[in-house]
Amino acid sequence: MSRHFRRRPGWQRPRGFTLIELLVTVAVAGVLLAVAAPLLRDFVSSRAVASQAADLVATLRYARGEAMKRTNPVSVCRIDSPAATTCSTSAGGWQYWMVFVEHGNRGIYDSGEVKLRVENTGSSAIVYKAVNGTTYISFQSTGIALWDPAAASSQLQWEFDPVISKTSSSYLRAVRFVCLNTQGRAAVVDGNSQCTT
Repeated sequence: MSRHFRRRPGWQRPRGFTLIELLVTVAVAGVLLAVAAPLLRDFVSSRAVASQAADLVATLRYARGEAMKRTNPVSVCRIDSPAATTCSTSAGGWQYWMVFVEHGNRGIYDSGEVKLRVENTGSSAIVYKAVNGTTYISFQSTGIALWDPAAASSQLQWEFDPVISKTSSSYLRAVRFVCLNTQGRAAVVDGNSQCTT
């Protein structure tokens, strides 16, 4: 005697993922992640470079404006670490910097001088290049910029490079140059351009 089971009206087979469907989904996600990870790293690095260059230009313009407003020299100097309280005396990349009102020696933060701003958010996604041995820029009350005589030239150029392959098609677009001339005008250009006086 055989029994026949009848399905009740409205009964449906339980829904869900089979093991094979789950493994295929995980494999596809892994491939997409492997392709996207380098692109994401490149994007993060190029955004960090653009942000740091923009911060430096904003700082230079701010210092120039403060010098003209206060009718007193204002300096921007390179510092060696985020917590440093004195200007660096050695050449190196401009990862951190400080803005202060000068009352004593040019480019040296002396006790009693007013500290206006500190940039202490450098990034490991950026390659910082040294700037011709320059450790400070001093904006005069007229707006002109002076810097270390040993590196005297008609302009300064900072270079911020992304931490991506130099053979990448987006490398030069991601590089940023910050340009400053003796009149105190600052600008930022990408790696496909050059600073002009």
